[in-house]
Amino acid sequence: MKIKSTVGHNVSFHKVPNCPVNGVPDYLTIPAGATLELEDDIWLGAYSSAAGIAGSLATGALVMVVDAVSPLSVAEIAALIKDQAGVEVDTSKEKSEVQSLATKLGVDLSAPVVVVEDEPEVEAPVVEAPEKKFK
Repeated sequence: MKIKSTVGHNVSFHKVPNCPVNGVPDYLTIPAGATLELEDDIWLGAYSSAAGIAGSLATGALVMVVDAVSPLSVAEIAALIKDQAGVEVDTSKEKSEVQSLATKLGVDLSAPVVVVEDEPEVEAPVVEAPEKKFK
């Protein structure tokens, strides 16, 4: 992934609490006007949901040049969006579109995912009415 700063000063973001990725620095600092490249798993696990990142992306202070690709499926990302932001997502959309929405909503893509499968619909048995006899 690549992210670019559009502001005239350095910006820093603390990694997420309980970061699942080992050995990453406590802070991500992007120098003024610079483009920073990180491995996708480091970005997604340590910084993508850090305080201030979503707001900086929303205001244009940071611009995502190349999005990180999440190892999660569309259904898993949609479940996280539903759980964390309360938004239903059409799972027939492209993965990049759903992941981009998750990032804009500030969804933590490193959170544990619980996908509840829809139970198959069971058809009610057909009961035929008794025949009426006419005289």
